[in-house]
Amino acid sequence: MIKALIFDFDGVILESVDVKGWAFQKIFEDYPQRQEQILAYHYEHGGLPRSDKIRHILKEILKLSYDDAMVAQYCGRFGELVFKRVVGSPFVPGAREALEAFQGRFLTFVVSGTPHEEMDRVVDARGLRSCFSAVYGSPVMKDERTGMILAEHGLAPQEVLWVGDATSDLRAAAKYGIHFVLRSWPGNEGVFRGAKIDFRMDDLTGLPSLIQRLQEKK
Repeated sequence: MIKALIFDFDGVILESVDVKGWAFQKIFEDYPQRQEQILAYHYEHGGLPRSDKIRHILKEILKLSYDDAMVAQYCGRFGELVFKRVVGSPFVPGAREALEAFQGRFLTFVVSGTPHEEMDRVVDARGLRSCFSAVYGSPVMKDERTGMILAEHGLAPQEVLWVGDATSDLRAAAKYGIHFVLRSWPGNEGVFRGAKIDFRMDDLTGLPSLIQRLQEKK
C-alpha cells in the first residue's frame, strides 16, 4: 500500500523550472558567450542546490577564482530574482487537484534543492502549507533527506512514491528502491534518455489514478 509521496517542487508542483533558468542567465549576463553552456548545465543538473551550481559555473565554465562571499552574493541575487516569479508561476496541470485529493490519505513531502527558508516562503505564499506533511529544502541533499523521511516515519520503500523531474530526484528514489514517477517536459527528455524510469507523466492529472491502480494491484 502506498502511504507517502515525496515531491520535487519546481517543474512538478509549479511550472517554475524556466524561471530558474532565466535567473541563471540573468546573474551571469556579463558573460553572454557562456549563456548557452550555463543554461544547459542548469537543466542537466536539475535539483542540485543553486550554490553548488554557481560554484561549478564560476570554476568550470567561466574559469574564475571565487570565495564563499562571492558565491553568497550570487545566491542572494538569484533568490531576489526568482521569488516573485516562482510564486506567480502556474500549477503543473493536475498538481493542485492531486494534492487536495491526497490530503488526509497520504503523507506528502516536498524535497527540493531550493534553500529551505525560500522553499518555506514559496509554499506559504501559494497557500500550500496544509497540502504537505513537511517541506524540506537545501542544504540537505535529496537522497539524504529521503532516507531521513523513511526512518522518521517508519516507511518501507515500497510504501512510497517519489515524484520528480530531475536526475537528483531519480537518484534519491533509486538509492532506497523507491518507485519513481518522472514528470516529463521538453527540457528534461534528453537528460533521462536510457534511464530506468518506473512511470512517466506529462503532468500530474493521472497521478491519483496511478496510485489507485497500484493500491488495487497490491
